[in-house]
Amino acid sequence: MFAFSSVVYFVNHLNLLRSQRLKSVIDRLGALVGLIVTSPIFLFVAIILKMQKEDVFFLHDRVGLNQKPFKMFKFTTMRKGSEKQGTITTANDSRVTLLGRVLRRFKLNEVPQLINILEGEMSFVGPRPLPKTEVEKYYSPDERDKIYSVKPGITGCGSIFFSDEEERLDKIDDVEKYFAEVIMPKKAELETWYVDNWNLILDQKLFFKTIFKLLKGFGQYFIARFFIRRKR
Repeated sequence: MFAFSSVVYFVNHLNLLRSQRLKSVIDRLGALVGLIVTSPIFLFVAIILKMQKEDVFFLHDRVGLNQKPFKMFKFTTMRKGSEKQGTITTANDSRVTLLGRVLRRFKLNEVPQLINILEGEMSFVGPRPLPKTEVEKYYSPDERDKIYSVKPGITGCGSIFFSDEEERLDKIDDVEKYFAEVIMPKKAELETWYVDNWNLILDQKLFFKTIFKLLKGFGQYFIARFFIRRKR
């Protein structure tokens, strides 16, 4: 019985390693294609930001695989020095620039993370990478070990469930309390569930669910704008 269990464990472990390697290959190929497809966005945003005398990229230290730090890329959406006032952001945060609001509304500020994927620091799907201070503040040691035993992702269970996080926080009086007592415990639960249940099919479902949410958001925005103009 012990020998049989050992064989089953070995086979499952081998299949897991193969799936993880395949995921890494898919990620890097997808990131390369994604960077080519989104190059017009990079060019447009870069020109606007340079005209506004802002940095094109906002580089922030995040916790990655095996809790190792890395620099995560984002398009600059806030005025310089804004991060010193905290990392929690609401929908009407005064630190966010006009261009930043547009980028954040459609999650386009996350597009530069394709660079992180190409460098092997991130994946398309996985737990969201957080600053070290937030990881230590909101996750228990066991949760940290579990969540960052895989590469962090651009999207994942927590990101999808709280895709309207900034809008939610905008309606809350005590933002920090709600973030600490409601959002982060739920994110910890979702991220640990993802790691425990990971497979390539789950990644595929979460990826396309994210695409669907983004397209739905685009559609709702432009339909709303159309009717506003009609009323005028």
